Amino acid sequence: APGRPWEWVDAAWDSVSRTLHTNTSRLGAFALLRDDAPPEVTPRPAPAHSQRGAYSRWELTAHAVDRASGVDGRNSALTVDGIRVPTEWDAERSVLRWRPLHAPPAGRHRFQVEVVDHAGNRAVRTGAFVITSR
Repeated sequence: APGRPWEWVDAAWDSVSRTLHTNTSRLGAFALLRDDAPPEVTPRPAPAHSQRGAYSRWELTAHAVDRASGVDGRNSALTVDGIRVPTEWDAERSVLRWRPLHAPPAGRHRFQVEVVDHAGNRAVRTGAFVITSR
């Protein structure tokens, strides 16, 4: 429908028949686009300490945008101190997030953000954060 955003539909190339194959549940206009640009990723500053409360509100986040095929939240992840951590993709806010049960221990921690789009393009950013003693 006019004015609605495009939706990503994956397709597989058949080199023998030289055709693309895909499945869709909708009829309408289709466009063949080539996405060879990686997503844009901006790590956000991590809080230096956790706030007191009934549960931890500490989180490590990164803003991620892909203007073509869209961010693939299932294949995007955060790694902290060399360990891949449970990560959630908030598509409405374009934020990749790790919310541990408790903030990491005091000290310096290294992290890596890996964001993959639906076309398989990948962007990686690294950084560090410091947790002060509580």
